[in-house]
Amino acid sequence: MNLFHLNSLHSQRLENAVHPRQTMRLNKDLVILALVLLLIKQSTLFRKALAYYRWSKLKVIEAVPCPPEFLRAKNAFLRNYLEGRERGSQMTLTVDGKVVFDIRAGRDESCLFDDGVVMVFSSTKVIESLVVAMLVDQGKLAYEDPIAKHWPEFGERFSSAVTVAQLMGHQAGLEQIHETITTPQAQEIFASPQKQEEFVFRSLRIDERIKRGESHTRYHAVTRGIIVDLLCYKVDGRRGADFIQQEIVAKLDGPVDFSLGCPLQKQTNFVECEAANTLLESALEIVMHQTGIVKYLYYPDALPTDEELETHYRDFFLPEEVKMTLSLINRNGPTYKSLILVNDHRPGTHYLANSPEFRSLPLMSVTGISNSRSLAKIIAELACGGGKLLSPEGMAKALAHDQPVTCELFHRKLTFTNAGWSCDRLGEEWVGWGGSGGSVTVFSPRFNASFSYIPTRLEGRAYKPNGLRILKEITKVLSNSPKAYL
Repeated sequence: MNLFHLNSLHSQRLENAVHPRQTMRLNKDLVILALVLLLIKQSTLFRKALAYYRWSKLKVIEAVPCPPEFLRAKNAFLRNYLEGRERGSQMTLTVDGKVVFDIRAGRDESCLFDDGVVMVFSSTKVIESLVVAMLVDQGKLAYEDPIAKHWPEFGERFSSAVTVAQLMGHQAGLEQIHETITTPQAQEIFASPQKQEEFVFRSLRIDERIKRGESHTRYHAVTRGIIVDLLCYKVDGRRGADFIQQEIVAKLDGPVDFSLGCPLQKQTNFVECEAANTLLESALEIVMHQTGIVKYLYYPDALPTDEELETHYRDFFLPEEVKMTLSLINRNGPTYKSLILVNDHRPGTHYLANSPEFRSLPLMSVTGISNSRSLAKIIAELACGGGKLLSPEGMAKALAHDQPVTCELFHRKLTFTNAGWSCDRLGEEWVGWGGSGGSVTVFSPRFNASFSYIPTRLEGRAYKPNGLRILKEITKVLSNSPKAYL
């Protein structure tokens, strides 16, 4: 090949190359197109047509029909579908131990729960806290006990002063995971209590403020369950998964579908999950609602009330929610290290929920496998004073709490009971917790009620708006109406 031919080839490549200005113009055009499409999506006509389409595809099954008194709660449940915020979900309410309604819905057969289950993420912590409450009730633990009393190595490696109550209240200073692992490594580590203990000592480091005796509250998203699992093994001889099956599930009448992780060979009835809105769509919604443009784009019969807007979009308006979201950008920061255990999955809870390998892990804070009727049935015992699971004294101890504390991850004040339930995050009348993706699992000693809402279109919001709009309607009925529906 001669020099002339080389020069010709070079000239041809330059002619075919995209100029940087063209690239910038192309990117700008794509952004404008995306915004136009999103605005069309918010338009009156499009939303109305889309709502009718969604309604025509929606399948609703009432295993226990909804009483007329709770019609607004049912409508709030269905509204999540009309607004495109749900793919498949289930909700169950009990009062005085009796199921008031049990409803499931889905856009197609594949996302109808029926007897299906999903991973409920941090709603698992409600059951984890119950395990600790039962160990205390059985005399094997005390909330004021230093963890080192039952696990001397814990005191040697971390602190001899951190108590069980501090751990359950996210005040142990051990929330960050400094060594992430792959899912196959996690399967090997969490199959053995010895390897799990080695992982704890290798990957966790206690916050220096705890060593100095200072107060420090940061959500232990993953690590609390790992430590509780080992603590259960130290004082009871059983891992958390076995304790739950033998001491909780086996004691309740009828089928209760709850397990901590699920072996690969038994994963036959899982409901697939999907991600909620993209970040760009969510950002556009924020702008529309803050500026009031939404009033001109929604069709009249779907225009949310101010109260509904506060519930549904409150987390986007709160500065603390913005702080939490922004803190996730820094992969070396404490928020990221508090939330991430495995490093071989794409970001997004739906990827974890749909991973057979990840949902096989027995993680007490994360991988509860269940559905709403089973979760509501378990915590109905707590709503009725402890039922078959806790004595009245054990229940009273578990619910005792101090003043609210500021959680450095959620950037807001929260009140945790001795057992680790929150009694103000999801409403002042309700005790429990919610899970990443939007699940809500709570009980109310005042109303003798339990409620569980499990979605499959997983939101990244800390406020759980889809479930809480339903819970607010339920609370109104329970506060003002006699129990004629029982």
